Amino acid sequence: MKEYSTDILIVGGGPGGIFTSRSLLANKITDFKVVCDEPDVVCRCNIPYGIGKKFLNDINDAVTSHKTFLPNFEDVGIVGRINRIDHAAKTAYGRRSEEHTSELQ
Repeated sequence: MKEYSTDILIVGGGPGGIFTSRSLLANKITDFKVVCDEPDVVCRCNIPYGIGKKFLNDINDAVTSHKTFLPNFEDVGIVGRINRIDHAAKTAYGRRSEEHTSELQ
């Protein structure tokens, strides 16, 4: 079981999670963690406009690493899933993809 401590926990690495993370970094806030289901992210905004164009040949071209949007993903990113949040205890319980169970605080 691995435990993390952070001031800000972002659950989800989609567009909202990426935007929030980038905003925190722009404001020099570095004590946060992002929990993402997958190690890669799909740029869904490009899909309706880009398929068939030179820059997006098929759906796989829309898949990119979280590091593309969040260069410090190694430091702040956790690939896994949050199962339960105890708001009173300020504790989130989840599971990392690489491990069986992690406790995030």
